[in-house]
This record gives sequence, C-alpha cells and structure tokens, in this order.
Amino acid sequence: MTLTTPLYNSRITKSYVDYLAQYEPDYDVDSALERAGIQRFEVEDPTHWLTQEQVDRLHDILARETRNPSISRDVGRYAARAPGMGPAKRYTLGMLNPASVYLLAGKIAAMFSRGARVKARRLGRSRMEITAVANPGVEEKPYQCENRLGQLEAISLLFSDRLADVAHPECMHRGGEVCRYLVKIPPAPQVPWKRARNAAVLLLIPVFLVAAFSLPPAAWIPTSLAFALLVALTALQAERVEKTELARILRSQGRVARGELNEMETRANNAFLIQEIGQAASSIPDEDRLARTVLSILEMRLDFDRGLIFLRPPEGGPLVYACGTGQTGDQVRILENTTIDAFPGWDSSRDATRPADGTARILRGSGRIRKALPDGLAALLSELDIPECICAPLICENQPLGLLIVHRSHPERALTKSDLSLLEGVASHMAVSMANARGYRKLEISEQNYRELVQSSNSVILRADPQGCINFLNRFALELFGLSEREVLGRNLVGTILPEAPQMTEEIRELFQELRRNPAQRIAKETRSLGQSGQEVWIAWTFRALFDKGGDLKEVLCIGNDITETTQTREEKEELKNRLHRARRMEAVGTLAGGVAHELNNILSGIVSYPELLLMDLSPGSPLRKPVETIQKAGGKAAEIVQDLLLLSRRGVTTTEPLGLNHLVRMTLDSADHKELAARHPGVHVALSLEEDLALTPASPEHLVRALRSLVLNGFLAMPEGGTLRISTLNLRLDQDLEGYERVTSGAYAVLQVSDEGPTPGSEDLERIFEPFYTKKVLKRADTGLGLPVVWGIVKDHGGFVDVSSGPERGTTFTLYLPAVTEAARPSVFPRPAGDTLPGRGETVLVVDDVAEQRTIAADMLKRLGYRAVSMESGEAALAYLAENHADLVVLDMVMDPGMDGLETYGRILDVHPRQKAIIASGYAETDRVREARRLGAGTYLKKPYTIEKLSRAVRGELDR
Repeated sequence: MTLTTPLYNSRITKSYVDYLAQYEPDYDVDSALERAGIQRFEVEDPTHWLTQEQVDRLHDILARETRNPSISRDVGRYAARAPGMGPAKRYTLGMLNPASVYLLAGKIAAMFSRGARVKARRLGRSRMEITAVANPGVEEKPYQCENRLGQLEAISLLFSDRLADVAHPECMHRGGEVCRYLVKIPPAPQVPWKRARNAAVLLLIPVFLVAAFSLPPAAWIPTSLAFALLVALTALQAERVEKTELARILRSQGRVARGELNEMETRANNAFLIQEIGQAASSIPDEDRLARTVLSILEMRLDFDRGLIFLRPPEGGPLVYACGTGQTGDQVRILENTTIDAFPGWDSSRDATRPADGTARILRGSGRIRKALPDGLAALLSELDIPECICAPLICENQPLGLLIVHRSHPERALTKSDLSLLEGVASHMAVSMANARGYRKLEISEQNYRELVQSSNSVILRADPQGCINFLNRFALELFGLSEREVLGRNLVGTILPEAPQMTEEIRELFQELRRNPAQRIAKETRSLGQSGQEVWIAWTFRALFDKGGDLKEVLCIGNDITETTQTREEKEELKNRLHRARRMEAVGTLAGGVAHELNNILSGIVSYPELLLMDLSPGSPLRKPVETIQKAGGKAAEIVQDLLLLSRRGVTTTEPLGLNHLVRMTLDSADHKELAARHPGVHVALSLEEDLALTPASPEHLVRALRSLVLNGFLAMPEGGTLRISTLNLRLDQDLEGYERVTSGAYAVLQVSDEGPTPGSEDLERIFEPFYTKKVLKRADTGLGLPVVWGIVKDHGGFVDVSSGPERGTTFTLYLPAVTEAARPSVFPRPAGDTLPGRGETVLVVDDVAEQRTIAADMLKRLGYRAVSMESGEAALAYLAENHADLVVLDMVMDPGMDGLETYGRILDVHPRQKAIIASGYAETDRVREARRLGAGTYLKKPYTIEKLSRAVRGELDR
C-alpha cells in the first residue's frame, strides 16, 4: 500500500467537520479541507474513501490552527453524537447493552477504515479488551490511535451519560506489536436513584404540611386569608368580565333587532330577493358556487351592477378574490393578484382572527374610503374606480369568512340605509350558509377519510352486537377471509371469522361478559383462522366495548392485525434456536468424547499391546493363555469403544472414496456379526428395497458399515417380540431445503433408510435420541449407548444429514442423506483382512513419545519384530540424538506436552536429515497437523493403541517405500 491508497471512509472526516461546526463555529473548515487536498463534496459522500496522506495533512492543519493537539481524541468522543456516523450507530445501537457493541468493534471499525484490523474479546462482566493492528503496508499515525481511543470512550455515551474508562497499556507507536485498549464500561444509572427520586416526591407534601403547622398563627393565618382574598378577587373579576361581555353581546343584538324593525318595510319589498338567496343558500353546498349565485341574484334583483366577494381560506390567512360581476378583464387580473389582510370591523390590532365589529358600512368618497379601510383595501378600491360602495363583512359565530362589496358604476341615487340593511341581511345569511357549506365539506372529507381509513386499512375492522353477530366488516377483512358481506352480516363471529369450536364459543362469551363488567378495558387475543385460499391465518385482536346513552352494551369493536408472518417467523426462530442448542450440545459432547478417547488410548495401550507380547511367549497349553486372551479381548472391546468416541467427536473419518450403498447393505447383511444377531432374534425379518443404478457417495467404507450396523442393531433391539426391519436406498434430488429433524440443504443425495416397527419414542425422546447414553424404556440402544450418536457423528463427517421420524402404527425411521458423487467413479472395493506380521531386518527405529508406557510398548514390539529400538521422551531429545546418531525410521507421537509436537519435531529433523523417514502415531484421529506432517514426507499414520500387526506393517511399509 502507498500513501495514495484509499484507506479511510469520508465519514471519519465528516465527524471532524461536525465537531468543528459545534465547538469551533468561527473556524474556516472549507479552507482547511482544501489545503489538505479534500473537497467538501467528498466529505459529504459516505461512499468516498480518503488516503493516509490526505487525513494526515488535515489532522496537522486542524491540530495546529485550533491549537488543540488532542483534537483527534475529542473528535472520537464526539463521534457518538456526530450525524456523519449514522451507519455505525445504526449497527450498534441494536444491541442490548454496551458490551455487545464493544464485541462488534471489529465489524464497526471495518465500516470506516481499511488501515487496521480490530478485534475484541470480553475480559469480565464490564471489562473488554480491544486490539488493533495495522494492515500490511499501512503506517498509522499516533493521532489515529488517539481518535480510536476517543471513540472507544464515547461508545458508552450511547447507553449512559458517562465516558468509558479506557486504558492503553500497549501501543504500536510506543514499540508495541498492537494497540491494546482495556475498556471498563461505566455502570448504567441504577434503579435505587429512581426510587429515591419518587420517595422525595412522595415526602414533599408531608414536609410542606409539617412546615405549615410549624409556623406561628400570626404568620400563617394572614397569609392564608390573603391567598383566599386573592382567589375571591380573581373569581369576582372573572365574573365581572363575563357579565360585561354578555351585556355587550346583548346590546349588539338589541341594535340589530331595532334595525330590523326599522327596515321591515324595506325587507318586505325585497322578499323575492331574500327567498331566492335563501333557496340558493339551502341547496348549494359549495361556497364558491354559492358566492357566484348570490352575486348573480343581487345583480338581477337590485340596481347594483358591480359586486366583489373576497373569501378567507378555511385554513386561515388573508382574504383572496373569489368571484365578481361587472369588472373588466384588466380589473379581474388585478383582483386575482390581490390579498386583503383586514377589512372594516376587523380589528387586527387585537387579534387578526377575531373581528371587533361585524356590521356592514356605506363608504362615500375616496377620502372616506381611505380613512375607513385598511391601506391595502383602500388603494385597491381606488384603482378599481369605486367612489361609493357598501362593504358587508361575512361573519359567522364571530369568525370572519369574507367580505361582500357592491356598488353602482353609474349611480342614479345615493345609497340608503335600506340598501345597507338589505346587504347586511344578505351578508349574514350568506355567511351562515358558507359556514354550513364549509362544515358540510369538512364532514364530507372526514367521512371520506374515515371510509378510506376503514376500508383501505390493512387491519381487520369488525363490529359485532352483544350476541356476537357481525354488523360490519371492512373490505380488507372480506378479502383476507375470502367472504362476501352477504355471507357474514348477521352471522356469529364463531364459524365465520373465528374457528367453529365449543371452546371458542365459550371464550367469546366470557370475553363479552368481561367487557360489560369493565367498560374501559381493552382485551387482546390471538386466534387462528383460515384465509381466502385455505391457508392458516393468525390474527391479533383488540376488543373494545361500545355503549349506548343508557349505559348498555351496544356493540363490540374488534380490530385485528394479520400476524401470520410474524408468528411463522417466531416459530422458525424457535426452531432454529432449538437446532442451535442441539448442535452446541452435540459439539460439546463430541469435544468431551475426543478428549476422553485420547486419554483412554494411552491407558489401553498396555491392555491391548502387552497381551500380544505375552501370548507370543506362552505355550499353547499354558494355564495363563486363556486369562491373557480374555484380557486381550476385553482390551479390543474397549478399543472399539474408544473408536466410537472418536467418531462421536467427528474426528474419526479421515479418507473417503466412491462407495455404493447397495453393496454396503448386502455386505453388512452377509457378515457373521449380522447372522449372529439374526439368530438371537428369530422373530425379526429384514425387507430390502434397493434402488438400481444408485448414485455413489464419497465415503469411508469401514465407518458407513459401522453406522449401518448400529441402525440395524437398534432396529432389532426395538422389536424384541419380532417385526419387519425395512432397509431401502434411493436417489434423491432436492430443489429446495427440506425441513426435518435438521434442515437438509438442496442438492443430490444417495439416501439410506432403516425403519422398524417398534414402540415410537415421544417428542422429547426424539429431540435427544442422538445424545450418548440417553435412554428410556421405549428407546433401545446398541451396545454401549454410543450406537446412534456414532451414526450422527459418521454422517456429519461425511457432509450428510440425518432425519428421524416416528408415528403411531409405523414405528421409527432413520434416514441418512449422503452427498452423491457428481462425476462417474468406480465403486470402492472393501479391504481384505491383513495377514501376518512383517519382521524387521535389524534397522534402527527411533520412538519419540512423551508417555513412558507408550515408548516401552512400542520399543518392546519393535524388538520382537527384529528391529533395534531407541526411545526418546520429547522432540528436543530426539533432535539431540539424531544430531550425533542415525535412525532408519522415526516413530513420532503427534501430541506431546510440553515441548514440540510431532509436526514441529519432524520439521526440525528434516532440517538436519532432509530424507529422514518417519511415521506419525496418535491417540486422536487424523488431524490437519498430521496431514501436514505427511505432506512434509512422513509416511503412514498409525493410530493408537498399538497392535503388533499394525505396527509391523506400518514400519515395514515405510522402510521399504
């Protein structure tokens, strides 16, 4: 990497910019970015990456010009609040606690920097260790370490108001190999503080009372009386203001009544006008159309040839031109571009939303107009050449709705009080009608919104009567359940929406009774129903009671949400959780089994190996021969158990080759062991169903034979009274994952099934059926209790899957899914039993093993075979011996503690003797380090415990290679 390699995401630099904007608002950050070779648009682009050279220059500039050498650490602390760090905050804040965030430090750091690798591990409940090491070719600067330190301190601010305590005992910039940070997470605010606060609030009133009683009456009584007098005066003032306002309203209404009496004759003359306007007002719900109709009636019935109506929008604001009559085109354009902030009777100095006077006025002469009207309206009327007019505010319930202006272009008579009264009545009627039109429109919009909300909602909305019969069901519910209104209205909830069952009927009856007893209660419930296409639908309901004015239950409002996907996801998560627990349990058992197998191999070496040597020295008629053979046989059985443990730990299968399962089945059934088993259980019959042209599978023959023998033995033991054991094979290709005891991924498989007719285990037994030594009366296990667990381990080692199913009248079926060979391959030929031992020719064999008994056993066997045996207790001792001596072959134990293991020892030996022959021995199964040793040149892998036959063939074979 070079200084020009993009390493750091621009969001880091963005946090510097945000920090400076917050704490150094006068600093010219754009100039600093430009001098550092960074454009502002690059900083704002979260996908842009900056080079080491750019960020170094920017830091040097900022540290120097802000006179803050610790600015990087300050910015790191600020990053928890920086807007530019949004992605990380999104990533971390999903965590339940700060420790979870610190454990993700590596992933979070990778989002912002390619310069270093960050790892985290937990040291304790509130202690974490974070390590950072620069990537190859990257030379981080100390300020970047400081910035990372500040960020680690600030992470805790996402959960509390305190910085984390971060120690930095090792630093790359102080000679360390890594930057190591020890984080101590500050404690979150504790509940006792909250309780203390609540207790203080509860004690406030008692403390006040104690203080009140502790004052002398001379001070307490006047104070109380003064407060009471203040309250009384306040109440009196409120009552006085209320009465004054009422009197004003009454006086205003009185003036209107007197005016109406005085103008009764005039109004009678204009009865047709009022009638027509009344009809229009009662039949036209649209305010714009109503305004145009009123102007048209005025123009036709009266001698006013010009009129204007300004309306205030429903949402408030100034008046705008609505319609007019008698204006020229130029005048209309002027009006359309004009707004009026106030009009006569609208006292904007008090409240722009409330008029002080709602009466109409006659305005004569331009001077009078300018004096009576607000400046904007006076200028407009002058521009429109209106020397005399009647100006009638449209006011309803003390709210200004608009303004009506009428006048004559060529007045033949002066405006009179009768004209004023007539227009005032028209304006009043018009205002009420417009208010009603607006109210109707609001109601219409509200009803439309309600219908859209209910009918378009993605929730089930339902109303039912007290007996549970459906009164209403929205469109979403009808579509969800595939029903029509005719099919559900009037029918009971149970049997239409809810499943028909006596238990459900009783639950709904009790639910409605509970709603009657507790009117304010809302009850939640989940139910399972059938959807439109017959699929299962889960609904989360909320039930609320609706009562009439008499307090009787009128309806029950039922709102339901489709939670099918959530429920399925929850069930899937629970299933995945169970599988994870099962896998972890099996992994833990396997790890334990591997360790136990290694220890037992060391112990069994003497029991298995020495009887062979003893038998070689005993005559055929020796009375000791039978006991020794018994010991040898018992040791062999124990060795088989150890091999089972290795298989259980999934470390027993080392090599594979193409294998035909049909051949494996026939070979197993023809074996002496199976014939002996069948003889002991004459009532069990084996039925075969083997598919021809069965695909081959890459497998270890001896291990798959072991798995099949365990399944067959398990089936025989499950049917002590007799029955049919069915063994079948088939080819199977899965286009999608298959759910069973475990998830079988898609692909091609050679499938082996073994079914018995014995008692079926329960769900808990099935869950634990592959655990070692887990058994109940209904579960018969093979041999040692390791039979089925070994099957699991073998199939897992072969990259396959296991399924087990059972049911009444059909027993238990084990299904093994083994990967099919994708290319043509020849089937495996099973190895024949080995022959006699192969003698030595006096060659020198060096045995290296850290266990004295193992060295002695191997050396004794080699001497019996005709070799010169030398033994060493460690790799270091072997190297010292070979520095001065020669060995034809080295037998190396792989696991030696303490000191070098077999791989390291062999590598060091090759440095001295490049062509040194060696074989690797171990109580474990073949591991990666064993295979690495064989790649270096080591020959046969020899598994402990030693037998003289295996040892002779391994040594002779490697010496002759």
